[in-house]
Amino acid sequence: MFAFIGFNIVNSLTSKYFETATILDAPISVPVVYIYSVTFSPIIEEYICRGFIFKRLNHKLGFTLSALISSIVFAIPHFNPTAFLGYVFIGFVWCWYCKKSNSLLVPIISHAAFNFISILIMSLKG
Repeated sequence: MFAFIGFNIVNSLTSKYFETATILDAPISVPVVYIYSVTFSPIIEEYICRGFIFKRLNHKLGFTLSALISSIVFAIPHFNPTAFLGYVFIGFVWCWYCKKSNSLLVPIISHAAFNFISILIMSLKG
């Protein structure tokens, strides 16, 4: 829910500068996209998916099922059917990081790095 709100905030900020812009088609050079994707999004999404959902379910369902549920919840709001399984996979990896480190800091930093590299690659492609 917080990620959805954040995306809507970014959308409203970018739509002022672009005729029909949405967060999905706004130019990647918009600074607010970088800031949100590399800082706020990893913190919000990791607290919800790993800190809340995964940790609570892990006590009841065990690692595999709780990681799978948490990762599916993580993938759905990204609204990208072609990358759905990729989001589930990376969510599962971040659940494993969370469990092994017993900290949200490791998945948050990994998530931020992942987003930064993804945006950098998209920027280089034009």
